[in-house]
Amino acid sequence: MINFILGIITTWSHVRTLHGIVSSYAEAPTQPSFEDPPSFNRLADRYFLMHGFQASTLHTIAQILQECDGDSDTFIQFLTDRGTAQTEAEWIWEILT
Repeated sequence: MINFILGIITTWSHVRTLHGIVSSYAEAPTQPSFEDPPSFNRLADRYFLMHGFQASTLHTIAQILQECDGDSDTFIQFLTDRGTAQTEAEWIWEILT
């Protein structure tokens, strides 16, 4: 939405990878995604949707979640090595486990 009086562009949503925000939408995108994201649990799925995580990023998260075999340090380190903030990586671990 654009506020013409103040000249402010309101962000509808961001698009994220493990590196953080890579782009933003001023309004809802009109083209559907061609890749279905994996499903984790209600809270995690909602978090990822509302924060604009790309399906490919969620597939990476699902893969490392499986490979880390319950080791939070390995999971968090994998995400932070790829640019995710430490506190965000910890929160993602928390909502996934």
